[in-house]
Amino acid sequence: MNNVFDDNGVFDKLFAVLCLALTLLLLDLGVSQYRHGGSAAWVLLAAVLLPAAGWETVRRFRPRR
Repeated sequence: MNNVFDDNGVFDKLFAVLCLALTLLLLDLGVSQYRHGGSAAWVLLAAVLLPAAGWETVRRFRPRR
C-alpha cells in the first residue's frame, strides 16, 4: 500500500486540486473586482495560472506509465 505522503499520494493529489480551486477562486474574485472598477491584473494573473494549475491537476491524476 502506498504511503499517503509519497509522490502522487493522497496529499499530493489533494494539494493539486486545492491549487486549482484557489486559482478558480482568484479568477472569480478578479472578475468581480474588475466589474466594480478594479484592476485587470488579477484577472490576467488568474488567466495565466489557470492552465498551469489545471495541467498539474491532470498530471497528478493520470496513471504513470
